[in-house]
Amino acid sequence: MTIEIVAFQPQHIEEVLTILHESNCLHYQNNPDYFASRDKSVSRPYLEWILKDPNTFGFVALSQQVVAGIVVAGLETRIDNIYQADKYYKIYDIAVGSKFKKMGIGRKLHEAVVQKARCNDIRQIELEVYSFNSGAKAFYKKLHYEEVCSTMVLNTKLS
Repeated sequence: MTIEIVAFQPQHIEEVLTILHESNCLHYQNNPDYFASRDKSVSRPYLEWILKDPNTFGFVALSQQVVAGIVVAGLETRIDNIYQADKYYKIYDIAVGSKFKKMGIGRKLHEAVVQKARCNDIRQIELEVYSFNSGAKAFYKKLHYEEVCSTMVLNTKLS
């Protein structure tokens, strides 16, 4: 099966909404105290922002003109000078449709971000992975990511 990586465009939004919804459902199923169960349409403004903001971008993986996966990222800037890289790309989402898993699509999408970083002299790429997602953690370790912090959450909702 041939996979083509192309820039994320408005015509991809509907198929991307379905893929992100699959990912969002997985998050909700694994941590319903943190994630909400929502209709796939709630991600539309997010995707429209990715398409419009000059500091954000995305790539889709196409299999026979069907969107099989998505990665979206943006240029971030740190104002605190203690870091090696004051500008970096942050991957906001990377998701592959359930019928396209284990085909190397996530790796290809990631490589597109790495190539863009190299072309733009960006020295670092960051992302977040949730503690329950052992599969994603293993995937990112294979791509040579290192864990450098952990986000802690306190739910202040009173019983």
